[in-house]
Amino acid sequence: MLARLLLVVATVVFVALAATPAVAAVGLGWLTFGDPSAAPGSAAAQQSSLEAWTFFALFYLAWMFGLVLLLIVVNDRLGLHWRSWDRRRRPAKRRRRRLAAGLDLLARQEEARAEAAARPPRQIRARPAPPPKAGASRDGSAR
Repeated sequence: MLARLLLVVATVVFVALAATPAVAAVGLGWLTFGDPSAAPGSAAAQQSSLEAWTFFALFYLAWMFGLVLLLIVVNDRLGLHWRSWDRRRRPAKRRRRRLAAGLDLLARQEEARAEAAARPPRQIRARPAPPPKAGASRDGSAR
């Protein structure tokens, strides 16, 4: 239970740390978006240079790489060691095909039932009985 709580706290902290550079850069005025509706030359219309945005993007990539490494270390310390062989084995190809065919059969049966329910019921007419053959009795035996 404690490990689960620490995992949730660590995740929230890492999300906050991921947003920190962007909030700091915009909040301190290092990066500005500019206002296209403002008068040209005014302080509101000025946008940060392309070089500033490029530097910030490169810094942010390195920041996120460091955070991912830190997240891996924290998860290891919490005892959450993930390995690729921890996952369930994928079913064999033959089994996957059989499952897909069975699901396809069920889907087609459901479609047929829906179509049959949408159609009006057919009228079944009784056929007239054929006339008896000459020389035969009522029970079908010959005389």
